[in-house]
Amino acid sequence: MKEGNIFFKFAVPKEVRFAARSWDPAADIYDASDGWLIKIELPGISRDDFEISIKDKKLYLSGVRRDKTSCREGLVPRQVEITYSRFEKTFFFPDEIEESKVEYQDGFLYIYVKRH
Repeated sequence: MKEGNIFFKFAVPKEVRFAARSWDPAADIYDASDGWLIKIELPGISRDDFEISIKDKKLYLSGVRRDKTSCREGLVPRQVEITYSRFEKTFFFPDEIEESKVEYQDGFLYIYVKRH
């Protein structure tokens, strides 16, 4: 028998455990006198991996969160709880809107929209 970490041998099965679910980024919406601020949690996503569009009274956010770790040579996943997938989110507003400012900082996307 090979020496090693006994806990690891018994606690983690040889097959990979994946969390099977889709990902829906959490969002907060703040009302302002001239529009709204939408704050969306997008950890682990680069700016090139999402798109924003506006049509009528709707704001659309779509993108993908990729697992950049599993691509590294020599790594074998044993447990994967973080969801990596495409996502889409739609926000509905009572008035016509237009995008006025977008910031992406520390894993949060801030979208400022003005009432049209």
